Amino acid sequence: MPPVDIDEQHDELEVIAKQTNGRVLPFIAIDPRRYDGPEGKEKLIAELQRRFPAELSPMRRVFRGIKLYPPLGYFPQDERLDPMWAYCEAHDVPVMTHCSKGGVYSRRERRKNTTRYSDPDNYRDILNTYPGVRVCLAHFGGLQDWTTYFEDSESRQLVPHDAPIAERGHINWLSKIKQLIGCGAYPGLYTDISYTVFATQRFLPALAVILGANPKVRARVLFGSDYYMTQTEKFDERYLSMQLRYVLGENIFREIANVNPDHFL
Repeated sequence: MPPVDIDEQHDELEVIAKQTNGRVLPFIAIDPRRYDGPEGKEKLIAELQRRFPAELSPMRRVFRGIKLYPPLGYFPQDERLDPMWAYCEAHDVPVMTHCSKGGVYSRRERRKNTTRYSDPDNYRDILNTYPGVRVCLAHFGGLQDWTTYFEDSESRQLVPHDAPIAERGHINWLSKIKQLIGCGAYPGLYTDISYTVFATQRFLPALAVILGANPKVRARVLFGSDYYMTQTEKFDERYLSMQLRYVLGENIFREIANVNPDHFL
């Protein structure tokens, strides 16, 4: 168990955000398993009301959104999260969620099992039920699926975006996210390039082509490096950020680094 409870960590984040005069934009972590039992729904709603006061506009709140991490052992469409999705839609709270096959996962299950919790297709029903919600599928599918995109041509063979998940299991997550955003059915769906293009320089030219050729997708991509994770790699974060800016060009870089984050937040 961590020495400090998550609620106390959120309190610490609030203090830091206030001390930095808005330069830190904290998100709170939500896990549905903390809201079991007959009083779970009321407890979750009370936490949301505390961190995201309905009477304040989104830009005046200290906390700016919610972070989910499904591979820890839950589906984002878990019914215990229904009050959260409803609150987010009603009160303009964006959600950032882990969406790659890497990262941390529940040690109670094998990694290949926990990846099903993060499948991009899990968010289709959520966005159909709560069309006003903004969700960012972090990592644009992840490093593993970017590799699969180029090495396995069958993984690029698309089927309809609303087909059953079982029929879409062969599709790499980069292709899935491109399709889900590009089809126009989910206007609140975003993704970001955090860590994925910072773990290797190999995919920078491909990212430039994808963003240049797909205006709908480009308008839903957010810039990010995933600091502190970048500290585990042997490169200079600032240098790679500037290289990315050079490869994308000033206009596209500004769109994903300034314009799109404003819309998402």
